[in-house]
Amino acid sequence: MEQRGRLWLVVGIVLVIVAVLSNAPGLDTTLLLSVDEDGQAPWGSARTVDPLASDPNSSTELTQAAWLDPLDLGLFGVRLVGLASLAVLAWAMGNLPRWRNPDASWSPWLASIVLLHPGMLFAIGRGYSEPLGTLLGGVMLLAPLHPALFRRIQSGTPRDGAAVLAVIVAVSISTAAAAALLALKGLNPWWAMGLAVLLVPPISFGDWSASHVTRRGAAGWFVLAVMLGMGLTGLLGVGSVSEARGEWWWWSFLPFAVFDVLGLYLLVGAGLWAFLGKDAMGFNRGEGAMELLVVCGLLVGLLSAYVAALWTVEGQAWDLAWWETMVVLGNNGRHGMVLLPAAVWLIV
Repeated sequence: MEQRGRLWLVVGIVLVIVAVLSNAPGLDTTLLLSVDEDGQAPWGSARTVDPLASDPNSSTELTQAAWLDPLDLGLFGVRLVGLASLAVLAWAMGNLPRWRNPDASWSPWLASIVLLHPGMLFAIGRGYSEPLGTLLGGVMLLAPLHPALFRRIQSGTPRDGAAVLAVIVAVSISTAAAAALLALKGLNPWWAMGLAVLLVPPISFGDWSASHVTRRGAAGWFVLAVMLGMGLTGLLGVGSVSEARGEWWWWSFLPFAVFDVLGLYLLVGAGLWAFLGKDAMGFNRGEGAMELLVVCGLLVGLLSAYVAALWTVEGQAWDLAWWETMVVLGNNGRHGMVLLPAAVWLIV
């Protein structure tokens, strides 16, 4: 079994190399590499009906450029950040079994998931930010559950000094990762403080046992969280959602976006559907699993609303038909890969 896992890991490494060498940078990467010191692209908007045209009077500040190319090395720098993020992510995924059993071996199977994921290969080939975003998403969601912190957090009631310090460290790491992820996506990093406010009560005072939760009950809470996430995103009007929520397109795209984010890019793209049998899902009874499942549900809803908004805005900019939008712009669902480490923790 381990030998086959190593084989797939090698296959994944080869595919990553092929993807990097055989792909030109994507549209977003080209835009980010072309911005000036003020974060402005010289030609303005490149998303127009005419694929060869641009609108110099329409320009948006692209603050993500510094994240994708911090060393100012151009395309090589973007590739370097992507490959480094992917390597750390694969190593971290392979270490997840040790969170439950310190004597467990490093898992090449889990490490190969990110290297073989079609969405990740697409992103690394095009120079997109998903490898770094997925790594930050994993840190954001799993930091409070790391054994080194979790054991101290749960060490006693009332909380002693070591537990309080562990809570502070866990919340700080998670919030910092969330802020970096928001900045990477061109959003206001200060919104991450909302995550800190939400994290402190359950980490400090919550009952982390999931042994009493049935599979059906967990699924129900997850679906409810997805719907709540979409509703909150629509009300708050985050990013592109503020431009799209008044359009009927956005509302009709929502169920398809959930399928894209959750179904195609997580369950199918990462092969996690294979672990949903009755004898699998060993981790879903672990402490903290229900809390993480609900948070992931909220984020699936948020990301789905965001993907639906991108389809609406870009579909109108490029004058695409309703059904063409989902086909041509289906790769927008890759934003859901930020949940990949947490999904693996929950399912595998």
